[in-house]
Amino acid sequence: MTDAAATPRHLRDPRALRALAHPLRIKLLEALVTHGTLTATQASELFSTTPASCSFHLRELARFGFVERADGGHGRERPWRAVAAPLHFDPHADDPDEAIAASELARVLQGRWIERFEGWSQVAHTYAAPWRHALSTSQFVVWLTPTETTDLLAELARLIQERYPDRLSDPSTRPPDAMAVEIILDAHPFDLEAGGAQHQ
Repeated sequence: MTDAAATPRHLRDPRALRALAHPLRIKLLEALVTHGTLTATQASELFSTTPASCSFHLRELARFGFVERADGGHGRERPWRAVAAPLHFDPHADDPDEAIAASELARVLQGRWIERFEGWSQVAHTYAAPWRHALSTSQFVVWLTPTETTDLLAELARLIQERYPDRLSDPSTRPPDAMAVEIILDAHPFDLEAGGAQHQ
C-alpha cells in the first residue's frame, strides 16, 4: 500500500498485527496512502461512519506506528498521514502467536481485495475504453520449486519498484492520465485438493 522502493517494515509483534487486522483500520490506512492526508471528519465521510469512530481507529493505528499526525488543523480536524513503509508479515511464522495474528491480517486484506475486484466488475463498463482494455485479469499455472517461486515473485516486485518508484508518494511524477491501479501478486498451489503432505 506504499511505494515499494521504501525500506520494508517487517511486522512480527502480534499486538501490531491484531491492531491492523480490523476492516475499518485497513480502509483508513489505504485511504491515507492514496489521499495523502485526511482528517477524522473527512475519513468518516468516505466510509459513512462517525468522526469519533475514525478518530479512535486512527489513534490505534498511530499507537503501532502505521500513521502519524500531519501538519495543520486542530482536534478532529487535524490531518493524519500514513507512515511510508511497505508492510511485510508472515502467516507461516514459527511463533504461533505471530502466525495466528498474521493469518487474521491476511484474511482481512484478502477480503478487501475480493471486495474491490467485485466492485470493479460491476462498474467496469462505465470506464473509458482504454481503461477497460488495460485493466484485465490473467491466470498462469507454472510448475515451480520453492526457490523459483520466491525468485519469480521478487523479480516481478523489483520490476514494479524500478519502473514506478515514486508515483505513490510524489504526485508530481504521475502522468496526467494515470490513476491508482492495484496489482496483487499471489502464489498458491493450483491443485488444492491434493493437500500439502506430499510437498513438505
